[in-house]
Order: sequence, then structure tokens, then C-alpha cells
Amino acid sequence: MAAGVLFAVEPLNEPRFVRFELTDGVKVLGEMTAWDLDGFEGAFGRRSWSELVTRDVWRLYVAVMEQSDACQWVDLGGLLLAMPDSESWAQRAFRRAVRLDPATASRIEAVRAEALQARTRRNDLGRTVQEHRLHTRSPEARDWPAQPWLPMGPGERDAAVAEMKSDGTQILRQGGLQLAPLETDHFLVYADLPSIDVARLANRLESVYEIMEELFGADVTGNRFWGKAAVLYFTDPDRFRLVEAESFDQLVDRDVLGICQPVGAKVFINLTGDIASDAFLAAMARAVAHGFMHRLGSPKRLPVWANEGLAEYVASRAAPGAADAERRRGEALSYIRNGSDLAAVFDAGWSDAWPPAGTAVGGLMTALMIDQQPERFRRWVIAVKQGTDWTTALADDYGVPFPRLVETFTQYHRVND
Repeated sequence: MAAGVLFAVEPLNEPRFVRFELTDGVKVLGEMTAWDLDGFEGAFGRRSWSELVTRDVWRLYVAVMEQSDACQWVDLGGLLLAMPDSESWAQRAFRRAVRLDPATASRIEAVRAEALQARTRRNDLGRTVQEHRLHTRSPEARDWPAQPWLPMGPGERDAAVAEMKSDGTQILRQGGLQLAPLETDHFLVYADLPSIDVARLANRLESVYEIMEELFGADVTGNRFWGKAAVLYFTDPDRFRLVEAESFDQLVDRDVLGICQPVGAKVFINLTGDIASDAFLAAMARAVAHGFMHRLGSPKRLPVWANEGLAEYVASRAAPGAADAERRRGEALSYIRNGSDLAAVFDAGWSDAWPPAGTAVGGLMTALMIDQQPERFRRWVIAVKQGTDWTTALADDYGVPFPRLVETFTQYHRVND
């Protein structure tokens, strides 16, 4: 929760060796290289402040902040208020702020009010989880028929857009927001952001859509979304998770920034996080890719490795060079080169165990197929969406039997990064 003005990741002038304890008792040490209001980064990866025990949040945050800045003490107090049993620590930060600048007292009251609202939303989410049996698997894992989507005429599409606007307004109302959408060619963008940031988000959504059209061609995508896809962005991650639970019966982990929720023919894309970050851009791109594929020809899904691998490929194009993507790519290459069981990736169904490197391995396979034969890849996807067994379509439409494709893939990535 941002009490003051949000700021971007702030690199340290030089790495700082730190030790800290997580709330589950695990002790971590290593070099910290950057920080922001949500967490910090270093040799141990990205950590959220909320993962740490309170005393270590205080100790590390105070060590890297500008201690002469009253606003940063207010930010720290707001952060601590969001953590359980940290009222006394928050009050300590607020006293420092007022001592430096008495004018911060009014801001502190606003921060307390915001913290109370966030706590109420978290409690509401907890009750929802207890009262309803929420889905924990990805919406992509649901059973979808292979029947094709029916073409929509202009009048039908206009009526569908109007219905999506009504749905978006209703969902937001349940989440305590009232927003007007920014309408683009393919999306209805609802976001509790400044108008210039809503426009940036809309442009990025359309850019991902252009990647999908480049892959599959305008002739195939003539149906587009049912009306338009409703994109609901929430600055507050607690509100994002509450809406997922209340409106879509979905339990969402704290590290999830984006999710696509197909509801029949409709597509809803729900987002949270820093819209300027690579992690957000990648999550947004995956959600758009899933929504696009839901409406491509029919709702039938590709095999898991290709369904998730295609989303990973699109994310890598939307956020090239993202640190998290590079890390996953390295894990996938290690998985291949260490002789790990590729069948655990390529034979997996939606109910099977999925190796941690599975999505990245699927992304590498998808990227190789597209790079080598983009038109045949497109033909393969369309054949599967029309109901052809995916291994049969590989031989007939992509032109390479599956065993040979895996052999080529393995040999290629043993020597190429």
C-alpha cells in the first residue's frame, strides 16, 4: 500500500550485504541492489516487504531510505500498517515524520483511513474464501468445447460491446469502484489510474493484440473478441484479489499480476501492479494472449505446453530482456541440458504435475516452431482449434512428427541459447 507518492525501483549506490528473516522462519542473506515501496531486489531475487518479519522490515527500510524525508517515514508507517501486529512500529514511523514536518499529520490520517479500507477488503476476501469453494487452478484448465465461435455481424457486435460495458461496470461496483472505460479497437479499459497512464495501458494492450494478429493473420481473427475484451486494472492488489474471488470464484496468489477470465464467449482481463514494470507487461501480455486464443476459431485449448508456451513467447516479445524472463529461460535451458524428463512437460495434461521449468520450456519450443516455420505453426494451431489431435496435426499440418520435433528441439538448445 502506497501511503505517499509511488516511486520506481531505486538502485543503491553500491550493493549492501543484508540478513533478514521471512515470516515463515527462513533466514536469508545476500547483497541488496535496489529497493522500492513494495520490496527490494538482490542476489536472492525480488522480495516483498510483507514477506519479512516486522523488525527486519524496519531495520532494512530505515537503512536504505532518506531518513531526513518526512514523507518517506509516512510511507514506512503505511507499509507497516498493512502488516499484522505492526501498529506500534507504524506509530513509531509516524512520530518521526511529524517531528520532521508537522504538516504530515493530515497525510498520516489519510494513510490510516486507507489502511483501514485495505484491511476491510482483506477481511472480505477471507470471508469469501471461507464461504465459497474458490477455483485454484488456472481458468485455462477448464473443459472447453471444440465448437467454433459463430461470426458476429456489426449489430451483434455493438450489442455485445454494450453488454461488456454493463458487465464491467457491475464488477467494478462490487469492488467499490466506479470508472468509465477507455474504449480502443479491441478493449474496454477500466483503470483507477491517471488518464495518461490509462492511455499508456490501452496502447500496450493493443500492441500485444498486434503481435497475435501478426502470428495468426487478420483473416483468422475476424471474429475478434465477443464485442470487446473488458480489462479491469486495480491499483490496490487486495481489491484485485477480492474481485477475482467475488466475481469469478478464483483464488489468486499474491504474486499474480494478471489473469484472463473467459466467461462463455466473453473475455475479462484483470490486472494489478506497476504498469511500467517488465513483470507487469509480461503478465498483461500472457493474459491478452490467453484471451485472444480463447476466441481464435473455437474455445478448444492447445496442449498445456503450447498453451502456456505461446503465452510465454508473447510475453517475451512484449517485455524483451525482462530479468524474470531471462531467469526462467536459463532454468529451461538447464532443464534441457541436464537431461531432465521432457515428457513431463510435453505429455502433461491440465491435471498433471507441471515441472517448475515447464512454462519456459514450452516457450522455447513455441519460439523455435514459430521461428522455423511460422506459416505451418499457424496451420497447426488452427487444426488443433478445429478439433484435430495435436500430435496428428504436428505431422500433417506442421510437417514434423512429434518425436522428431522433440529431438530437433533438444539438439538445438544444447548448443544455442
